[in-house]
Amino acid sequence: MHGIITRTARYILLPLAAVYLAGCTSVPMPKGSSKGYSSVRFVAPNQPLAEDSLPRFVEAHRMIKSAISGQMEQHGLQVVEKDADLIVAYLVILQDNVSTSYSNQYYGYQDFMDIVNLAHDKGMKKSYPEKVEKRAVVIDLIDAKTYELVYRDFALSGSLAHLSEADRQNQIENAVATALQRFFR
Repeated sequence: MHGIITRTARYILLPLAAVYLAGCTSVPMPKGSSKGYSSVRFVAPNQPLAEDSLPRFVEAHRMIKSAISGQMEQHGLQVVEKDADLIVAYLVILQDNVSTSYSNQYYGYQDFMDIVNLAHDKGMKKSYPEKVEKRAVVIDLIDAKTYELVYRDFALSGSLAHLSEADRQNQIENAVATALQRFFR
């Protein structure tokens, strides 16, 4: 599939996107820009991923961090370990026909349940004729001096489970680029 969302998947994912974009929630969606910033770092993980964690889970985080780093560097922001202008935090939301789960490994100690609850409430209101798997990555950029949320956006995709590693990487890179595109305008 190489990053292309099918017409059926687009039909299924659009209601979730519309809710976020309509702003009819208490979830803040600031749209600051990269102007004035020259460096970024990732938020410290909530806890290190254990060696016995699912390899797919560890690999997904590696791919997401790599894609975010690539976007930042491509747009002139240096990725550093500490003393950065911006802190990158991201949240992964996974949803199927009956449940919503999340990974906040790299989201820090921010309150994220409003975002997860919104995704769950809107996603579970649909009656799907077949099994559906949706994924969303929510990316926050936080000013490292003031800890003010400068930018938040998200991107949706389908399941990555049955894709090759190259296709998973492509899907993740496309999702990250979509989530960050407004920041670089």
